Amino acid sequence: MLATGKQTEPTILSLSDELLWAIFLEGDANPDLEPNDLIERDEEEARHSDDEDEEEEEEEREEYEEHVFGLFGKADFAYPEFAKAHWFLSKKTKAALDHSEIDGDVTGQYPIRIRFYGGRFFAKGQNDSFQTGFLLGGNADVEYIARYRHARVPHIMKYVSDGDRTLAATVDGVIVWGESHNGSLGVGEYDGVLPSAVDFVKAGDVAEYEASLPAWHKHELVTKLFLGSPCESFYFSMIVTPAGTVAAGGNDCGFLGVGSTDNADDYDEFVPVELPTGFVPDDITADDTDSRCFLMTTDRRLAVSGFNEVTGNLGVGSDENVPLFTELPFPVDAIWPCSYGKNTFYLSGKTLFGAGDTTLIKPFLEDDAPDNLLTATPLTCSHEWTSVAIADNSSIICFMGPDKTSGAILVDTEAYDKRGEHIQAGQSWSLDLPVTEVRKSGVNIWLKSNNGWYVLGSNDCHSIEGQPEFISSPAKCPSEPESPAFKNSHVCQTAIAQ
Repeated sequence: MLATGKQTEPTILSLSDELLWAIFLEGDANPDLEPNDLIERDEEEARHSDDEDEEEEEEEREEYEEHVFGLFGKADFAYPEFAKAHWFLSKKTKAALDHSEIDGDVTGQYPIRIRFYGGRFFAKGQNDSFQTGFLLGGNADVEYIARYRHARVPHIMKYVSDGDRTLAATVDGVIVWGESHNGSLGVGEYDGVLPSAVDFVKAGDVAEYEASLPAWHKHELVTKLFLGSPCESFYFSMIVTPAGTVAAGGNDCGFLGVGSTDNADDYDEFVPVELPTGFVPDDITADDTDSRCFLMTTDRRLAVSGFNEVTGNLGVGSDENVPLFTELPFPVDAIWPCSYGKNTFYLSGKTLFGAGDTTLIKPFLEDDAPDNLLTATPLTCSHEWTSVAIADNSSIICFMGPDKTSGAILVDTEAYDKRGEHIQAGQSWSLDLPVTEVRKSGVNIWLKSNNGWYVLGSNDCHSIEGQPEFISSPAKCPSEPESPAFKNSHVCQTAIAQ
């Protein structure tokens, strides 16, 4: 035992878990103890075994490089096989790795893989546009980083990344890096960006607020970070601050809510977003089929912008695109932007509102409903329901009740039909059984009852005899579904009526 007051010499094992983890990653300890992505599996398969001769080994290595590195150009070297063993030097080092996975982030955002812990961001993967935030050896043409590398930025308090782009709130301000599609990183660039500070020159109130913060507290500027790529045709970023919300990137159909609907307008620097009084976004839904944006607050307020032509699908009272965020007049619990810009559904308490093309939702409207609902209108269901769900591709809507489940087909099935059994959109269906579980994947939805599983949608994977290629009313599965589509399905996020 040590005498009272006597101190031991510090050792590496006396460091915090965060710092020890970072030192080991910097020292090329491989934290991925199990193969967990395509590149690592390729690395394992490409390693030679003891009984291979030199010629076979060389051929295999060339094949591997062509398959992986050949996609990206020059690359640094992959981890050696023993690099995973470093974490087992002591209980302390293994605990540091374990704690990093519990308290930090481990994400595989293609085309990179991220590990984040204790304010430090490490990544590996594609780097042709500096997606990892790292410039290897000062050599700009290293296009693939095969080991985790540290993005050299100040301590990160929060970040958001889609693999191609990263926004980080650091103690020294907002820093961005990666592929700046549509100028969406907000630093005046459209190509690859090394870690760069955002200066908010076109958002005076935000710049002034940031300047008022003390040194090493600049992260307090950021309340929320959002980024996305609706339709995979344009990209955007949005930052919520106490001094207002700002956005950068593509503005198709007025998506950004900055006052313009010109699809040619890209904003390569952050500009102010005009929001309703007192509206502070807490969550965002960016429609992945059309340029529609939905911002929601913690107290169920919803504001919308973007594509609204033809059917008036946003339900704000017009059929023109919406260039400024417009608030709906009722609280919203859940949103479904559906049917490729034709409809939007909003759940508010025990009421489901619909807007847009009425041919798809006729079973839930009065007979004299207009062709398009320009204003969000309550839908009616013929039976009591407790929850509602919509399939992944917006093809099927379901109302689940204590004694019955019903719904409608929201798409024209001609695209799925090769035998002339064409189903028009808007056809209703029902199942006189309560449903205990709903699963969905692509163009299918499965309903589980005490009587077994029922399926709607594509019949390609199931080949249920006597059923058309698109099943428009629940068909009983002869046994537990075993198709790849079912195995890849997920439990439906049903919105519960309050």
